[in-house]
Amino acid sequence: METPAAPSILETLVADFMFEAHDIARQLDATGQYALPFQREFPLSVRLFRYEAECFTQGATWHEQLEIFCPVEGEIEIRMGDRVLSLKAGDVLIVDHQRLHHVLNRPGLKARVAVVSFLPELVSSLGSLSHDFEFLLPFYNQLESKPHVLRADEPAAAPVHEALSLLVREFFATDSDQYREAACKARLLNLLLLLLRRFQHLGVLRWQFEKRRQLASRFGKLLHHLQQPEAERLSLTVAASLCGMSVTQFSRLFKQVSGMTYVGYLTHLRLTEAARLLREGRLGIAAIADMTGFADQSHFDRYFKRAFAQTPREFQRRFSGGQVIK
Repeated sequence: METPAAPSILETLVADFMFEAHDIARQLDATGQYALPFQREFPLSVRLFRYEAECFTQGATWHEQLEIFCPVEGEIEIRMGDRVLSLKAGDVLIVDHQRLHHVLNRPGLKARVAVVSFLPELVSSLGSLSHDFEFLLPFYNQLESKPHVLRADEPAAAPVHEALSLLVREFFATDSDQYREAACKARLLNLLLLLLRRFQHLGVLRWQFEKRRQLASRFGKLLHHLQQPEAERLSLTVAASLCGMSVTQFSRLFKQVSGMTYVGYLTHLRLTEAARLLREGRLGIAAIADMTGFADQSHFDRYFKRAFAQTPREFQRRFSGGQVIK
């Protein structure tokens, strides 16, 4: 009789910890920005999420915090910009956080995921030593089309899994001492170092790194303006002017940073507002399509299904006890 194989490092996380349902809707603003309530002196979060078909917050998000996303059980698909990535247990994704991204709702979806989120200033800021910024290079040097994914079967995966497991256990330890935050930061830095070495061929000069951060900040001001309820939907020309760029430069860099065109982003805002109205359940689908600027319901249905992997009717039924508002 064969001896059962010992559980992997990631499998022990599933056995040892509770995974919460992925429900972040209350932390999203009108543009899909996901803002975590970090402690000012310790901007680090580790969350263990459970994704099941129909039972998770859907819709594209973006955020200022940096994020490492690792399925520890099951398989999952995530859209990031205009690409769809298939991830299995043990794959580690460095999220391109400024690009709109979301998990796709697929029949039979059942996965558990560890998500590490932190603000860059936890690791490197203007007053930091010159080499501290290197820990963050894999997050800011994703200008090429290929996302930064460490696959589970790569040689570098095992030490990354161990480092991730140690960080999770340190973060959730019930017997932590007064040095818990320092210990968590040390675990995080070790994880980041392993990822940096995996993607070491993606070298970048510090001035390029700072330029990337400043560029994200400039677009962040525009996105903040667009999220205001009274804000008008700015034309491409006005948006470029607001960012101090020519239309050509703005169009190229906006796509580079966000993963979609400016017009595509405005469509995302309309779809996000439509999803909110569908959840409220006070208006019919045709009325919502008209209110959010779609030519007709057919046009609305097509764009909504492309974004949320379900029709507006199916989406509304989930939030109204099976009823659809006429």
